[in-house]
Amino acid sequence: MGGCNALLPVYSRLKRNRHYKTSALFGPVCKPYIRANGARFVKPGDDPKRAVEKHLTSYEPDVVVVGISIGMSLDKHAVAWARKHGVPTLGIAESWGDTVMGFSTPGTKDLAFEPDRMCVVDDFLKKRMAKEGFEPSRLAVTGNPYFDSLAKKKLNRQGRKAVYFFCQPFSEMPGLKTGLDEVRVFGDLVQALEELEPDLPVVIRFHPRTKNRHKFDSIITDSPLHIIIDKSKNMETALERAELVTGMFGATLFEAALMGKKVLSCLPTLTIPDPLMSNRLRLSVPVYRKRDLVPKMKALLEDKNHEKTSSAIRKRYVHGRATENVINQIESLV
Repeated sequence: MGGCNALLPVYSRLKRNRHYKTSALFGPVCKPYIRANGARFVKPGDDPKRAVEKHLTSYEPDVVVVGISIGMSLDKHAVAWARKHGVPTLGIAESWGDTVMGFSTPGTKDLAFEPDRMCVVDDFLKKRMAKEGFEPSRLAVTGNPYFDSLAKKKLNRQGRKAVYFFCQPFSEMPGLKTGLDEVRVFGDLVQALEELEPDLPVVIRFHPRTKNRHKFDSIITDSPLHIIIDKSKNMETALERAELVTGMFGATLFEAALMGKKVLSCLPTLTIPDPLMSNRLRLSVPVYRKRDLVPKMKALLEDKNHEKTSSAIRKRYVHGRATENVINQIESLV
């Protein structure tokens, strides 16, 4: 979803400009969660390569814009098509995840699908990607266009508050080696909440790629806490209502931190370097050992000045100019 969210503001801005002819093709996982303003979606089960070739051949673009992707997805097929037809490409690395995997042949680190220009979220990622083998001259710091929408967002302080758990389906993705299991992490969080008794309901929000939506049933049944599944499609509502945002290291946790929310990143069995940048920036609270979970959660819940103390760091990323920066990079390729 991070890639869709980063691409959509750029597409929407260009779509409104009469000087541009703009078209977009998204994967089926994006359809229920974004308002695409005339964009097309690949149907579940369709051949992504064929869908890309058909779309781009009929459209004849001057520039192809892609995001980070898992597996051999639309984005990589689009880069391959563009190279074959001599069309420049631009990629958006909207977060600090595995960018090498995002632009490589599945199972390798060959960077075979590196775009001609890469828009990255900050200087830290730019330096890291240069060390990983990306061509430094292609990297441009633009920010994440999706974060522009947070520049003027106000925290909703009305309505029933809750503790939200944003689930990443690591148990369903055996090829992704993180050392984490979302069921175990959620179980640890529930135990901590039972001990602290914050008088807040617990809401589980599944990642769009989650298939097994009954994985937490036994935990829910055995706990005295009021635990529910969030079935709404509106991510903004979920984040606004959250008193405490919990999870592992998904992009949603960083977004919540940028909104000034209290964010707890639970990573007790992580076997890779911590990928959640808000932990590095001290916008969120990481927990690397289970025994630290209760005291850190307690301190975070009781922190009355969290939003104020984090405001200076948040402003570095929520500045409202990233969409314009990316469009400037697109124009430089035409």
